[in-house]
Amino acid sequence: MDTWFVSTVERLPGELKLVFIQTRKEFETEAAAKRYAREALNKGLRVEAGTLLGPQAHVSWREAVAWTASGEAGPRAREPAGESRRGPTPATAGGAPCPI
Repeated sequence: MDTWFVSTVERLPGELKLVFIQTRKEFETEAAAKRYAREALNKGLRVEAGTLLGPQAHVSWREAVAWTASGEAGPRAREPAGESRRGPTPATAGGAPCPI
């Protein structure tokens, strides 16, 4: 079982300086983490998430809205550099790199 965390950041209203409140909660399932993150996003909070144990997964604040809307189950494990879910890139497959 993977343990997920959701971290939220809220800017204090009325403060002249940038003052933030950061909270972090742990969840036993990705679905529970997504529910909590969706509620936090609806309140206007900045959200990041990821796994604490098992395959490493990280959801940046820029990806949070799409992650909470996705129906995929299971963590998104980080791929090794140069790899993707579609297979090796030409540079990692021993082929010539594609000029851009």
